[in-house]
Amino acid sequence: MYIGKAKNIKQRVRNHFRTAKRHMLENLYYLDFKLTGTDLLASIIEADEIKKFWPPYNVAQKFPRNTFTLTTYTNQKDELKLAIKRSKSPELSPLFGSQYNTRVYLESWVQEKKLCPRLSGLQFKCLNKKCKCANIKKHNKLLEKVAEEMRNYLPSFCLIDKGRTSQEKSILWINEGKMKGYAYTPELPEMESGTLDGLIEPMKEHPETAAIIGKYLAEYMTSSLQHKQYIAL
Repeated sequence: MYIGKAKNIKQRVRNHFRTAKRHMLENLYYLDFKLTGTDLLASIIEADEIKKFWPPYNVAQKFPRNTFTLTTYTNQKDELKLAIKRSKSPELSPLFGSQYNTRVYLESWVQEKKLCPRLSGLQFKCLNKKCKCANIKKHNKLLEKVAEEMRNYLPSFCLIDKGRTSQEKSILWINEGKMKGYAYTPELPEMESGTLDGLIEPMKEHPETAAIIGKYLAEYMTSSLQHKQYIAL
């Protein structure tokens, strides 16, 4: 009938009883809840269950969610360029829920591979006189190589956070850029695919959940080695 999330479930239910439409309350006969431990997991579980059960009173979450990925194209000067593209399927990057998070992911590649910011879609003008973009053939060859590497690279990691109680941790598993599922455990297991397969609650990824975890993918690319919450696989 209706699925929602809240940090204060008692206050949220009370507000619904005060503001809900009469016919919604007349059809209400049962309330249930589950603890998630983190707002991230609450958002993911909410989006997943709305997709699964399609409740009649969840309206806003049913609208299509814009997701973005990276792509390449050739302009009129025969320059191969990177660009952010609205899409429902990944191309050179995982799906992100905003252009900002897609740009953060792009910036990490440009910095690591020393790509031209102009031809990567980050600047209108290249200020580096020694940039490889001065030689279009060399630049195109380099970008083709990097684009193939980007296409084949999709990050795999676990996001470790608070659990439902102080005695447990939550694990969100991202495998090759896609959400595989989540788990709660009192002790961290060996972070290997075989171990996680038997531990997690599997979830099917869709644009809404991809958009939610997109910002964590961008953060992982730029800070995973220093961030204690992330464990690379």
